[in-house]
Amino acid sequence: MEEIRGLVVKSTGSWYSVKSEAGLFYQARIKGVIKLDNITSTNPIAVGDWVEYDMEDEERGTVMISEILDRNNYVARQSPHNKRQQHIIASNLDQSILLGTLKSPKTSQGFIDRFLISCEAFSFVFSDIEVSTLDFTDVTGVTVSVDPFNSASYLALISLYSSSTVTPKGKNE
Repeated sequence: MEEIRGLVVKSTGSWYSVKSEAGLFYQARIKGVIKLDNITSTNPIAVGDWVEYDMEDEERGTVMISEILDRNNYVARQSPHNKRQQHIIASNLDQSILLGTLKSPKTSQGFIDRFLISCEAFSFVFSDIEVSTLDFTDVTGVTVSVDPFNSASYLALISLYSSSTVTPKGKNE
């Protein structure tokens, strides 16, 4: 059987959605043997992983993942189920963007710090911070200091929009 290369675009339980290099989407499972080989995280495959797979059932569009290719980088957090393991959130990232809000709900400084540390800890991932004010009905007098982030080599942007200038579909009135 010829192995084909694809990108994992969705992970749901033991099933994965894989996009082939030809642009076709397949539902995939992982061979049980792979789960035991040198996997130290709670999830053996993450969104962004490149994998090799064999066609299982062409009519149903299912494939069997036979190999996980090496990751360039990844972002992980402590596993919610096992404190001694990590849970990989995504892999092979080019950039990460944190969209924060100022009011409802307020994005805490601690969350922003943890996000940035995670992005840097597992191989460099370029990070942007964007702060939206869509949760305000009036942005008059709203000030946000992005100096701490910009001086630390992060790109911090503020989008000043009020709910009166943007419709629910995101189109300007």
